[in-house]
Amino acid sequence: MSPRRKPHATAPDRRAVVAGEAPRHGVPHDSTFKGHFAERPAKALKFYCGPVAARVPQDAKLTLQPQELVSRILGRGHRATDVLLLALGAGICEAFFMFEEEARPSRDAVYRVLERALRVARWLEQQFERFELVPVMVVIGEGFLESRVQYGSAEKLYTDSHCEVRRISELSAEEAVAGEDEVALTHAMSMRMEPERRVPLCAQALVKLKRLLPPEHFGKYGDYVMYCARFNAEERLELGRRVAQMEPKMDTLFDDLRNEGMAKGMAKGLLVVIKSRGWKLTKAQRDTIRSCEDPGQLDRWLRAAGRVGSAEKVFASRLKH
Repeated sequence: MSPRRKPHATAPDRRAVVAGEAPRHGVPHDSTFKGHFAERPAKALKFYCGPVAARVPQDAKLTLQPQELVSRILGRGHRATDVLLLALGAGICEAFFMFEEEARPSRDAVYRVLERALRVARWLEQQFERFELVPVMVVIGEGFLESRVQYGSAEKLYTDSHCEVRRISELSAEEAVAGEDEVALTHAMSMRMEPERRVPLCAQALVKLKRLLPPEHFGKYGDYVMYCARFNAEERLELGRRVAQMEPKMDTLFDDLRNEGMAKGMAKGLLVVIKSRGWKLTKAQRDTIRSCEDPGQLDRWLRAAGRVGSAEKVFASRLKH
């Protein structure tokens, strides 16, 4: 989309990108999206919008703009928390990402992002004589999404607006996990892969993120990877084993993830394993498993259940690491 330029503007000397809508069900998609731009803006811009990032100077200063400014630009009727504003240079509104996360992207998504782009363009015209505005939609889920809007008659085209679209589901998880890009690794479980590779790739992504990210960042991005994986109890059990094999010192990986859903899934998996061994649990033992919120301890019990000869010996592993 090319906003109207002032008569004396000869070429754009500023760039802007528009993008993203937040999740609608409390899932940490928007916090993950915003976190990447706040903590590693250059990598985020490269991953979410490669063509635009290729034109940005490597030494450009990228700054996430205050949400209050976004609210003023969009005005009433728009959720300002759905959008990001990234600046290239001092005081310039340069990037505005629309994040669309739906299993089947809505057909009117392009209309929403282009409407927002027009509002941003009006604001930019009041601030700067020359600029370029490029709308971009980042799509997590699968499904068809229009990227162009055209109005006119058989004789004349009056409006022709286009959005760049980044479809995460079309990227290769194998390539993402083979690399060292924290942003790509975070989204690996939303990318295309063979079904039988889901658990191995998730284990590799988590181990790499643990190595690349500071502890305070790994917790939230690890949560996001696990949410996107949507593993059942059996798959979580296999994931724990693979992580332990790949990185023995990461026995506390699941503690770092702080994922209660994982603890519950591992508890169910442990009960299934014990039942398959033909062991009978007392009510106290069963309650102990179900009430355990420590994924690390559950992981030790699970591994013990595969090698010891009785339920009592499983619980004897409580203090063993």
